[in-house]
Amino acid sequence: MPASDDAEPRKTETETETGIGASPSEDTLMTVVKLALENVATRVARPEVPASEDFIESLCTLLVARDIEASEAMVRSRIGQRQGYADLADGIFAACARRLGTRWEEDRLSFADVAIAVTELHRLHQRVGRRYVPLIRKADESHAVFATLPRQTHTFGIILAAEAFRQAGWQVDLQLEMLPKEIVDRIRRLRPDAVGLTASKFDPVQPLRLLIGQIQKLPFNVPILLGGAGAADLHGTLQPGTPVQVVHDIDSALRAVQTAG
Repeated sequence: MPASDDAEPRKTETETETGIGASPSEDTLMTVVKLALENVATRVARPEVPASEDFIESLCTLLVARDIEASEAMVRSRIGQRQGYADLADGIFAACARRLGTRWEEDRLSFADVAIAVTELHRLHQRVGRRYVPLIRKADESHAVFATLPRQTHTFGIILAAEAFRQAGWQVDLQLEMLPKEIVDRIRRLRPDAVGLTASKFDPVQPLRLLIGQIQKLPFNVPILLGGAGAADLHGTLQPGTPVQVVHDIDSALRAVQTAG
């Protein structure tokens, strides 16, 4: 049945879940998204790209369509179990990021399309790329862990927040769709200066509450920044005194950690 003229249009993820909380300006968003693409594109020095131009173009199309399963199958079919497969996967991701940037510059993709593709590209890298990077914290840099749980679908905002923290000089560990025990283990091992989580209005409250509780039980204190459209509602369910600060945008998140430090 067609929608009536009075029906409210469905909002895209970029309209509802940008930043770590509420939407920053469009110029700020576009700048951070470009930096996120550049970060992926330059992650590997002189990467080998075991794929044709048509392969990269097709993969970009799947990412824009949010078909993460087909994207993963496509990459795995190309790299298989070849020696150095993680380097080969990173080479594909870097080429894909560059192609997305070119499409955007040529107005072949909208900002919303690129926002979706950036999110899916990070998810794909998490699934296929270099998963077992040594956990090394640089002594002269502030460190933050940004993470989402499985089935949290609105991850674009936390990706942008992580990139903004990188540009502010932070060392950032971004973990998407990770199990609570994996997130807590990384926090325990890295002892970051801040942890960033996100809550949309569609995310179940209990898994996030349990994750926050597990972080609190660690033998050291770490500020928890909570963003997203559902952050305030989730915060209202926590015990009084829980060290969680609701942040409404990237700037307030950076101010919060500066105050905590």
